[in-house]
Amino acid sequence: MLIFLIVVLGRILSQPAVYDFAPKLPQIGVKTAHTQRFATDPKSALNRRNTPKVALIQPLSVEEKVNLLITCESGGNPAAVGDNGKARGILQFWRGTLEIYAKRYGLRNEITEKDLIDSSLQKEVAIKMLEESPKNLSHWFACSKKMNLIAQK
Repeated sequence: MLIFLIVVLGRILSQPAVYDFAPKLPQIGVKTAHTQRFATDPKSALNRRNTPKVALIQPLSVEEKVNLLITCESGGNPAAVGDNGKARGILQFWRGTLEIYAKRYGLRNEITEKDLIDSSLQKEVAIKMLEESPKNLSHWFACSKKMNLIAQK
C-alpha cells in the first residue's frame, strides 16, 4: 500500500502544475471561454498541444503610457520634487529638459518656475515626446521599467 502511494504521488508531482485564473463561474461540465490557464513549466507550453496560449494584450496608447509615468513619478502631485531638487512636477522634468522639448514643440520659449509645476504643460510635452519616438521613454527609465513600458533585460 505504501509503495502504491509513493508511485501515485511521484506521478502527480512529476506533472507541471496548472493554475486557473478564471473568475469562478458556475460549472456546467464545460470550460467557458473566460478561462485562462498558465503552465508553470515553460517547456510544456511549447510541447503540448492542449496547453492554451496567453491572449495578446492591446498596446497602450501614448496617453495611457504618460498616465502610468505620472502615477509612478509623482503619484499625480504637481508639487513633487525629486533628484535633490532638480526634478519637479508630475513627470519630474528637469528645467533644462522641459525647456528643450517645450521649445522644440513650440509650446514655450522659456520655462518659468510656474511652468515647472504646470501639469498640463508637462503632460503635453511628454505626449509629444512619446509620439516623436518611443525611445524617449528613456527620460523616465526607472519608472518605464517598473511599469513594464520598456523591455527588461
